[in-house]
Amino acid sequence: MPKTSLSVTGDLNSYVLVQELDGEFTTYFCPKCATKIYMTPMARDDYTDTALIGAGTLSPDDFAALNKPDTEIFTKYRVDWLHELEGTDQFKENIARREGS
Repeated sequence: MPKTSLSVTGDLNSYVLVQELDGEFTTYFCPKCATKIYMTPMARDDYTDTALIGAGTLSPDDFAALNKPDTEIFTKYRVDWLHELEGTDQFKENIARREGS
């Protein structure tokens, strides 16, 4: 989602995460419980206004208000019993390298 559309209540800490292939992300997390809330790509002009949000971090009201996801990333780590979301773009590694489902 666009970073400008993101609203977080409470304090966050952050660190820079270097991905295995290419790219760095600033990762924002709760300073009390260390739950990762969202990540923002660094040094990728086409995604610098993007916030990557873990769906499990949203309240039920927030989750219901969002549109259906249009992209799934890191699908190589998907558990066997969880299937592809129909109609979404699939990225096995990271969003920079489209490899299909």
